[in-house]
Amino acid sequence: MSTVSVIVPSYNSSATIARTLNALLRQTPELLEEIIVVDSSDDVKTKDLLKKYAGMIRVIHCGTKVMPAIARNRGAEQARAEMLAFIDSDAYPAHDWLVRISTAGRRVGRVGGGSVLLPEFQKNDPLALAQYYLQFNEYLPVDRVRRKKFVPSCNLYCEKALFVRAGGFPRIRASEDVLFGAAVSAFAPVMFDPEIRVHHIFRSHVPDFWSNQRLLGRYIWTYRRDAAGGWIYSPWAVIPLLPVLLTAKALRIAARILRHPEHRRPFLKALFLWTAGLIQWGIGFAQASLEPRTPARPAAAGTGERPDRKCVRPWGNYEVLHTETGALTKRIEVLPGMRLSLQKHAMRDEKWVIVSGRGTVTLGSRQWEVEPGALIEVPAGVLHRIHNTAGGPLIFIEVQLGAHLTEEDIVRVEDDFGRVPAPAAREYSPMMR
Repeated sequence: MSTVSVIVPSYNSSATIARTLNALLRQTPELLEEIIVVDSSDDVKTKDLLKKYAGMIRVIHCGTKVMPAIARNRGAEQARAEMLAFIDSDAYPAHDWLVRISTAGRRVGRVGGGSVLLPEFQKNDPLALAQYYLQFNEYLPVDRVRRKKFVPSCNLYCEKALFVRAGGFPRIRASEDVLFGAAVSAFAPVMFDPEIRVHHIFRSHVPDFWSNQRLLGRYIWTYRRDAAGGWIYSPWAVIPLLPVLLTAKALRIAARILRHPEHRRPFLKALFLWTAGLIQWGIGFAQASLEPRTPARPAAAGTGERPDRKCVRPWGNYEVLHTETGALTKRIEVLPGMRLSLQKHAMRDEKWVIVSGRGTVTLGSRQWEVEPGALIEVPAGVLHRIHNTAGGPLIFIEVQLGAHLTEEDIVRVEDDFGRVPAPAAREYSPMMR
C-alpha cells in the first residue's frame, strides 16, 4: 500500500484544528506518510497549539493570511508521498478516511474525493444545517461511486504527479476546487466516493454565514464569466434575471436533498436560514457583475503571454503586467523559503528589480544578498536563480527582452520540485519556471 501526505491549510484555526489533527493521528499508521499543516496565522493561540504537536506533524509557515489555495499548493510542493490528500482545518475525517482514499486511488481513480457530513454537535443546529445544505448538497453521504466535475477541497485526494500536471489550485480566494476540477479532468476523471467521509464544522454566527455566502456568490460569478463569457454575465442581464436564477438554484438544490428521506426533516428545519443564505449568495453574485473589469489585451507577438494573467507555481506565483513585441513584464512573488530553479534562457535577457523582501541571487558563479531597490541584470545563456531567505514574500519585477519570450525558453539544471527533464525526453510542465 502506498502512503499518503495529508495537507491542511490553517489560518487562526485554534478553535477547530485540534479535532482535525487528532482524527488524522488516529488514521491507519501504515498509510499516513505525514501531516503537513501550512499555517499563515497571526494569532498566538494557533501557533502555541501547533507546537504541542511537534514531532507528530510538519508545520510550514508561509506569511500571514495566505489564500487556502496557495497554502495547499505549498504543502503539495513539499509532500513526500506520491498520493496527496487535502482536508481543511475546520474539518475532521472519519476513522477509515485514509483506508478509503488508498482503496479509491487504486480502484476508482487517480483523483477524487468524498462526502461531507455534519459533526454530531451541530446536527440539530439550524444555522449549521443551512450552511451544510447550501454548500455541500451535492456531496451528501448517499448513492454510489460516480464521476463529478469537481469535489470539495476539504475532502480531496490526488496523485502528486497529476496534481503538478494540472497546475495545482488556481490562485483565487474561493471556488478554487471548481477550477482545479476543470483543469485536472483534462487528464483524468474526477471521482466521487460517498464512503470517503469528513465532518465539516460550520460557522456559528449568522453575519459570518452571510458574509461567506456573498463571497461564494462573487467568485462563482467570476469563474463562470471567465469560463463562459457572453452577454448573460453583464450587469444588465444578471440583475433582472437574478430572481429567476435564484429560484432555479433553490429548486435544483431542494430536489437533490428531498429525494433522500433522512435529509427532509433537517432541511425543512433550516429552511428559513437556508433561504436567507441563498439570497446573500445572490447579492454577492450581483455585486460581482457590477464591478468594472479591465479587458485582457492580446499577447504581443513572440511572447505567448497575456497581461492580467496570474499563474501559480510551486514556489509562489507570477502575474503578467505588460507585453509588447520584444518585451514582457512580470510581477513575481516567491514564498518564504522557496527558490526558483537554477536555469538559463537562450533567447532573452532579463532585468529584475526587488520590490519587497530579501533573498539570495545566484548569477553564474556569483552569489549575493539582495534587498528592496536592488537591480539584477541576467544575460542570455547565464545560469541564475533567486532564493527567498526571509520570513515574508519576496516580490520583484522582471522585464524580459528578446525575440522569443515564452515559458518554453527555459533550461533547468537544478530544481527543488523534480522538474529537470531527461535530455532525451524534455517535456515542459504546466508548472513552468
